[in-house]
Amino acid sequence: MKRTIFTAILATLAIQQANAQAVLDTVSMGAGYANNVWYSLDNDNQAEVSATNWDLGLAATINPSSPLVASIIFNLKSGNVYEIGGATIANFATADTTGLSTWTPLDNDETNWANGALNTMADGHPDYGWGIYDGVSHSGIAADRVFVIKYTDNTCVKFYVDLAFLPIAKYTVTFANLDNTGQGTQTMLLADYAGRNFGYVKLGAAPALVSREPSSASWDLLFTQYKTTAVPAPFNTVTGILHNVGVESAKVIDVDNTATYEDWQSATFAEEINTIGYNWKAFENNIYTMAPNTVYFVKDQTGDIWKIIFTGFTGASEGKTMFSKEKLETLGLSEGEAAVFTAAFPNPANTSFSMAVSNGENAEIRVYNLLGALCYETAVSGNQLQEVQIPVADLNNGLYQVVCTSNGKSVAQKIVVQH
Repeated sequence: MKRTIFTAILATLAIQQANAQAVLDTVSMGAGYANNVWYSLDNDNQAEVSATNWDLGLAATINPSSPLVASIIFNLKSGNVYEIGGATIANFATADTTGLSTWTPLDNDETNWANGALNTMADGHPDYGWGIYDGVSHSGIAADRVFVIKYTDNTCVKFYVDLAFLPIAKYTVTFANLDNTGQGTQTMLLADYAGRNFGYVKLGAAPALVSREPSSASWDLLFTQYKTTAVPAPFNTVTGILHNVGVESAKVIDVDNTATYEDWQSATFAEEINTIGYNWKAFENNIYTMAPNTVYFVKDQTGDIWKIIFTGFTGASEGKTMFSKEKLETLGLSEGEAAVFTAAFPNPANTSFSMAVSNGENAEIRVYNLLGALCYETAVSGNQLQEVQIPVADLNNGLYQVVCTSNGKSVAQKIVVQH
């Protein structure tokens, strides 16, 4: 089976090298936008998961260089989350929620994943909005605020969050009903979510840890609902597209001919995750229309440039988005200039992964970890399109970068190792 799939990849690469063109695709979130869909421009849907099976998303890293570190996001489909003013960890049992219905809910920042709803009150290091970094022992972030979730069924759960760095990196979410029944904890080990952006926790009547998103290296776009400041409440929940960390996007309007327009070099790319957002469509006269004369460009994590044109949207009846996509540049090099073309399968990899390499005369393949340490290298000869197998059984779980070099040019691809 693996050989058949990889043969298909080799054939696809050969066709793409000869004739890259736009393809049509449809992503369905389901009726009522029931699911979140993580999407890869190269490999289509990577995961389709219920949008209601989580309350909190906890950043799955303690790496201080990561833009996600200490971010905690909240699921708007659960209801609303609030800080309980004046409550402390010491008086958790007597935390006062009088007047809750008049409080202002906390929302995720729509422009980046780093500022989740629970980070709203952050003053900057060492204050992360939900806890304070221990600058003495450097052992973690200790809870210093108490929050409450008011669910859509009007039930409530109060909670606080601690993050320990040592001896093992883990979150502990302590929770209870407002009358202090149903007390408990959920402990999330970061190692269990290596290579992902977030691990997830469900509280309420059936508390649980939830592994719901694919590896960060495997997706570019998230089809979801989120809150925007561009629309006044209570109509500020919109359906659209947010992009992954490390992905950049650009919107170009007033294009004369969207079918032929490819001038991505003149576009202004942005890291804000809602650059594509929701307003590529409009609801007029009971139908959805697409923004006219508009093209989107996406630079994925490897540097590939994609062109996207939205062609249709069904609304809540099916939650379908229709669009065309076309790869304009491969791995940061133009299709005509690239010395090496690669595809990795499978990704994530367990004991090994394979790469399709062409124009590989005197090529070298190297695998690096996130610290830049060389973990594996091999040489490739021959100009023909061929398969190269890379062993990873001895590598730790995590994200790695594969670099192929030939004739002074390099291309890179990320691979997740998950045993």
